[in-house]
Amino acid sequence: MKRFLILTVLIFQMMAIMRAADDNIHIVSRNVTCDLGARDGRISKAKITDIYEFEARRVSETGMVAKFYDCNSMVDNANAPGGKPIYRAWEDGDLFYSGTRVCILPVEIKTGKRAKAKFTVSYKKPEYINDILLNTPLYDTDHITVTVNIPCIAADLVTVEIFNGTGREKMTLDTDAGGNVKVTISSDSLKAFSSQPMMPKPMTCMPMVRINASFSDLDGLYSFLRTTLEDPDAQFPEITELAQGVAEQAGSDTLARIDAVADWVRDNIRYVAIEHGELATRPDSAISVLRKRFGDCKGSANLICAMLRSIGIDGRRVWIGTYGNVTASFSKSPTLGAANHMIAAAVVGDSIIYLDGTVNHAPRGYVPRSIAGRECLIEDGEKYILTRVGEAYPRLSILSQTGRLTVDGTSLGGTMRYSLGGAWRTMFESLTASVTSSRRSQAIGFFLSNGRKSITADSIRHNSPADTSSILARVTDSEGVKAVAARSRLYVMPRLLRMSLPGSVDAHNRRFDIDNHDWLPVEADVVIEIPEGYEAKELPQTVEIDNPWFYGMVSYTDSGDGTIRCRGNLYGRRTEAKREEAEVWNNAVRQVESASNTALVLIRKPE
Repeated sequence: MKRFLILTVLIFQMMAIMRAADDNIHIVSRNVTCDLGARDGRISKAKITDIYEFEARRVSETGMVAKFYDCNSMVDNANAPGGKPIYRAWEDGDLFYSGTRVCILPVEIKTGKRAKAKFTVSYKKPEYINDILLNTPLYDTDHITVTVNIPCIAADLVTVEIFNGTGREKMTLDTDAGGNVKVTISSDSLKAFSSQPMMPKPMTCMPMVRINASFSDLDGLYSFLRTTLEDPDAQFPEITELAQGVAEQAGSDTLARIDAVADWVRDNIRYVAIEHGELATRPDSAISVLRKRFGDCKGSANLICAMLRSIGIDGRRVWIGTYGNVTASFSKSPTLGAANHMIAAAVVGDSIIYLDGTVNHAPRGYVPRSIAGRECLIEDGEKYILTRVGEAYPRLSILSQTGRLTVDGTSLGGTMRYSLGGAWRTMFESLTASVTSSRRSQAIGFFLSNGRKSITADSIRHNSPADTSSILARVTDSEGVKAVAARSRLYVMPRLLRMSLPGSVDAHNRRFDIDNHDWLPVEADVVIEIPEGYEAKELPQTVEIDNPWFYGMVSYTDSGDGTIRCRGNLYGRRTEAKREEAEVWNNAVRQVESASNTALVLIRKPE
């Protein structure tokens, strides 16, 4: 299900290694023409011709354009002056194997002359036409025109839409005497795409044209998707025997049985990033996944559903677009590109319980952030259910810190206990599971230091029961105490919120909105021992954090027994900010940082 994301944004990964050193090369004009062919009242094929005209502003240089293709598409033609096309395999950097290939075309560009490059790509199945990106990662584009030619017998079946537009796009529609339709989209002054920290994922902000040549509505899309599924009533003795054994161990409670099945698949079926089946839409059979002991998201979902049905629970396949990885939802754009993921669902009465087979270490009731609140399509026989997955449970995704700290010179240290729930648990347990046992303590220590070189952790004990992970460790911050005036005054900084501080951005050059979706909340309740000979004469006032994105506080309380109780928490509100709000966002971040760095001042007692 990840193929559509890959084919749309793979070229942007080339930017890091092939980006022009400056803006010497630019695209003067680009003309993209999509010719659709029809048979039996439906679109049966497509051909896209992409013509670039380049100029070099200062010096002659070799430019580059590229097209991706696969078993459904073929590069029929690739030519440019002085350029010989290079064909090679191309996979993205997270080890996800999709079988995608790329044709790279060098272009010799001389100053004072225009150089033309041309690609022609044909599609066997129009369901899999890729979105047409209006800008490129390498060069500015002065002007682009996209033309879509639709034959009359299928004119009512095709939609052409602009997503993530800049506001400068113009669209016209012309119908000739024969009823054939021509849609033309043009735009000017498109800057080369380049990423910025904390920006939304490219699929949600790159201007593009989507051609839906196969599905006039959601009914048509669902009818197609149903053909990719195996018979839900298929019976396999191996699956039945396994599911019954898992359910028997879980007891008679239905929810416990559902969780047990999902956990068994997560623990025993290795998630491998290999798209299986026809162009990444047809799930591998449940029995095949069980026998191989590995599968992609569709395979694990299929096996969960088959096991649930074997014990009398209604298990269904669910198509879904994960956060930031699809351009538009099913209701806005009924295409295969509305989903990049498949999960399972257990339907119990009026309740739908979502089960992601690829998310390990998930506590009961936890909704992964990648699918929380996302629109999904659930199989329902000849019909379907269009709904949304429930929101994540923020109170479950908390990192709670408790402990007792002492001052030792310029260091602040002591035994700390960390309790991790929800997304914190999933992230942490995935981290520890990814390293060998000999390096696990080192990995946990790095996690606890949050990358700060001054913080070390030892005597680490890690426990991971069913719902919440816990860590017990001796933690020392060598910069946790600042002494002044011959140690007559000590500034003690426990930095209670340091485990989850948000980041600031360059407000002056911000081109994209700010996405803080990955941020997670924290809580802390720590006792600080006042060293002998010192007193806390005046405690810092409670600092409240209250802005559009965060709320929380940091407070100090004298316990009356030679200790100070320091409490802090930080919770989230909004997860994004408009680029125009960048400076306001930075002020909000500074407010959080200031609260986290609030120091306890200890003064030496008079002799």
